[in-house]
Amino acid sequence: MMAVSHLSRASRSRSPISPLLLLLAVITTLFALASCTALAQTSPESPVDSESEPHSEYAHHQVLRVFANPSTSEPLASFIANNHIDLWSDVAPLRSGHIDLRVTRAQAAQLTSGVLPPGTRTQVLVADVAKLISKVADDQHQLVSLSDSDKDAKVDANAPAHQRLMAQFRIDSSFLTFKQVGEYLNELQTAYPKLVSTSVIGKTYEERDLVAVRVGRLDKPAAPGKKRFGVMVLGGAHAREWSSVSSTLMTIHSLVAEAVSGSARAVAVLDAFEFHFVPMANPDGYEYSMNKDRLWRKNRQPIGHASCLGIDINRNWPFRWSSATRNNANGNSTTTTSGTNAAQCDPTFPGTGPADAKETQALMSWIQSLRSSPSLQLTAMYDVHAYSQLWMYPHAFSCSTNLPNGDALQRVSSKAAAAIKQVAGAQFTTGQICSTIYVAAGSMSDWAYETLALPFAFAIELSPGNSDPSGFLLPADKIANVGREMVAGFLASVQEIGSMLGGDDWVKVTAAANAAEKGLEGGVSGVQKKEASSAMRPGGSMVIVALVAAAMTVLAMVSM
Repeated sequence: MMAVSHLSRASRSRSPISPLLLLLAVITTLFALASCTALAQTSPESPVDSESEPHSEYAHHQVLRVFANPSTSEPLASFIANNHIDLWSDVAPLRSGHIDLRVTRAQAAQLTSGVLPPGTRTQVLVADVAKLISKVADDQHQLVSLSDSDKDAKVDANAPAHQRLMAQFRIDSSFLTFKQVGEYLNELQTAYPKLVSTSVIGKTYEERDLVAVRVGRLDKPAAPGKKRFGVMVLGGAHAREWSSVSSTLMTIHSLVAEAVSGSARAVAVLDAFEFHFVPMANPDGYEYSMNKDRLWRKNRQPIGHASCLGIDINRNWPFRWSSATRNNANGNSTTTTSGTNAAQCDPTFPGTGPADAKETQALMSWIQSLRSSPSLQLTAMYDVHAYSQLWMYPHAFSCSTNLPNGDALQRVSSKAAAAIKQVAGAQFTTGQICSTIYVAAGSMSDWAYETLALPFAFAIELSPGNSDPSGFLLPADKIANVGREMVAGFLASVQEIGSMLGGDDWVKVTAAANAAEKGLEGGVSGVQKKEASSAMRPGGSMVIVALVAAAMTVLAMVSM
């Protein structure tokens, strides 16, 4: 078996940074230096507790696409910093020559009538953000307005429990509340106690539970002297990215559904791997986004500021944490302003110190407990976000440091992107975080890769792509498709990881697994069936591990 350590990683040279990323350096520098006096008064990152109309803080806000070029770099960067503009698609669009900004109508007029050089092309993607938020919310309410009796009438009493729960909670067609997520997971655990286990791993500032979900062969310990490969998946670190929660739930559902089917390949998957999920890593922020401010990003922890609160959980991890709200394109802190208004009011505020967010602390303790398990070998971590259609890997803090196993990370990411395209037609971009989207200090993926020395760590930005104006406001009728993409990419990547860990045995046992499946269909001889059956027996060393490759094909196509 290939050793799971950084020592086994193949060398990879640094990829050149696109010239368009130079604009990122200017923007992030000025953004971090900007004062927050106006931000505290007008930004939705300030607490919004008034009894005003729903989403009124976004009334007459637009999403404006600016087609950037060298002549726009300096004036656009200054405008963004001085006016505390929300980068609707963050900084990723700079790679393709444009940037999407949420601005007021007055700010849009400023841009087009004086700030930008004459001839700069712009496009209004969303004419009224508040109306779009309301429309998406109304559409969801219509989809989930069934009474309890209506739900019961539509659920087949004879269907397997996972199908009944899918229909009851509509995890593929609605965004569940924090309470509903907990209820769904509890019922799934009750229905399948040998497959699913939930646990509370900590509390948020507002005393909500942080819930972890274990999916695996809970009734069957790993073979003596063996460890299962541990895979962690985190969703919902950023409050407004609701689809990261729903897609993580759909991934749990798919694993359970295939295991319940009883196929030999499903048994092999769970004999080789154990999956650990935190579907909602930021419950306080998520609930605030649902009930108060749809575009809220951070948690809700006080930070000692009268008007602003909250920490960006994905900037709070202790590896290469920076007090600057953002880093420049070279990975160096642009300023150290953690005690200033500009930093604390920024939507990417990293905290007053590394791991000072209660969620980060709880997650770190949970992960360390998994790491110390004698029956588990932590191997991979997935941090799920939205949006932009990206499948990325470390580093986030800098592009100047070589990745010992960069080729392997790219190979796994490419397999995931190919699977997504095959299943749904979506085109995901792959690459290092720092050059694919932006440079960011204190990320979860960098911490997992460097501090834990996990060989595989990924940051995923789900659909839609940057051409879709809905952005964070994914319509409920697209939940299922985005979830299918996540499931396909996740399982394909796990399959590829399994092939790397399985070594030379992989080809032999994959053939055995295929023979077993064909045998069930009457397509192989009795001798082949017997050999395949023998390969499935406990204690078969890497035989069990390598059966995962064949299993993933069925898993990716599971009905949802």
